[in-house]
Amino acid sequence: MEALAIVGLVGNIVQFIDFSGDVFSAMSKIHASDEGALAENLDIEKTTSSLRRLTTRLQNTPLTGDTAVDSLSQACNDVGNELLEVLHRVKASGKRNRHQSIWKAFLSVRRKGKIEGLERRLSRLREHLTLHIVVQLRLGLPLLRVMERGILC
Repeated sequence: MEALAIVGLVGNIVQFIDFSGDVFSAMSKIHASDEGALAENLDIEKTTSSLRRLTTRLQNTPLTGDTAVDSLSQACNDVGNELLEVLHRVKASGKRNRHQSIWKAFLSVRRKGKIEGLERRLSRLREHLTLHIVVQLRLGLPLLRVMERGILC
């Protein structure tokens, strides 16, 4: 019985060391970054903002006539907003010191699973939206007029 307790304790220690290493690594990257965030988070933020702009433009175009495209666009915006909010919370702002960098690194490591989950959801929605648009283009439905007018370009 004591052997199992020792194995559990060693496992917890290894997890703590691994977590601490991740936090320290993230802290170094955040502190050195001009934007105050991890490079992968900045990439996610950039692509999410771009997708939100495109889906907003698509939503503001009454020519699509497809409720599925409209609802998928809205879902992309909603998930994108949620993802950007989480990314904003883990981003250091203003003049950074070690304490702020450590705190934001801790939050980045803790929220990594949530960020990845939202990113996967957004990717699935984007793929589904793309499929609807391609089908509409293939069938020559009203979305073609949207593309011709350069609204999505």
